[in-house]
Amino acid sequence: MGAILFPQRRGRGKSGGNYGEGLALDGSGYSCNVDIAIAGFERAVEDVDAVVRHLRGRPDVDQSRLAIAGVSRGGILAIAYAGMRPNTFKGAINFNGGWLGRGCASHEIVNPSIFERGASAGIPTLWLHGSYDQYYRIEHCRENFERFLLAGGQGTFIAASAGHALMFKPALWTNRVDQYIAALSKE
Repeated sequence: MGAILFPQRRGRGKSGGNYGEGLALDGSGYSCNVDIAIAGFERAVEDVDAVVRHLRGRPDVDQSRLAIAGVSRGGILAIAYAGMRPNTFKGAINFNGGWLGRGCASHEIVNPSIFERGASAGIPTLWLHGSYDQYYRIEHCRENFERFLLAGGQGTFIAASAGHALMFKPALWTNRVDQYIAALSKE
C-alpha cells in the first residue's frame, strides 16, 4: 500500500507561519532581485527539510520508495531538492515549475540556476508543463529542462495543451504520471 503526503510550506495553504519566499521589501509581491529570490528558495528548502525529517521518523514509511512532486514553485523545488539531498528520492515530478515568472527579467537567471541544482540527483524526473502557461513561457521551460540535462540531469519533458492550472486537468497527464510511477516501482 502506498501513501501520498501533501505538505504545505510555511504560510501556504492552511499551514501556520508567515509566507516569506522572496517577497519584495515593500510588500508588493515577489521580488525580482536575484539575491532575495534565492533567499526565498532557500527558505522553502528548510520547509522541505522539515517534512523529510518527519518522514524519516516514521516507521511506516519505506524510505527506499519516496518520490517528490510539486506545482509551480513546488515543481522547481521538487527537482532542485532531489539534487540537493541526494539518495532521498527515487523520482521527482515538476508540474509547471519555476521560481520567478516572466514578469521578472531575472527569471532567466533564477529559474535555470535553481533547476540545475537538481541535476546531480541521478534519478529520472518528469517535467509537465502547460504550453500556454501565463507565468512561464513554454520556451523558457524547455530551456530550463535543457540546462538541467546539460548539467547531468535525467528526465522527460511533456508539453500539454493547458495553462498554469495543468495540475487540475488530470486527463492531460494521468497516463504519463502512472507510467512514470510504474517505472520507478520497477527500479
